[in-house]
Amino acid sequence: MDHGWLAGITALYAGLLQAWDPRRACVLNCPAWSLSVEAFFYLAFLFVLPVVARWGLRRLAAAAVAAYALALLGPVLYLVLRPD
Repeated sequence: MDHGWLAGITALYAGLLQAWDPRRACVLNCPAWSLSVEAFFYLAFLFVLPVVARWGLRRLAAAAVAAYALALLGPVLYLVLRPD
């Protein structure tokens, strides 16, 4: 077994970066890709929070409604275009 390859995979998993390379996301521990994605969003939250904290309550509520509507757009389009 190539020890350099295994060391690289282990480093990806230890740094929670395995989801960034889809070929290696399920090599050692397949469910751990979700931890990698979760760590990314925790890091992104640190950069988004200062921007959102300056918004007023109305703008924050409008952004929440818009995000909810966008989340529903895909399923609604599927139901309209390809009903089962």
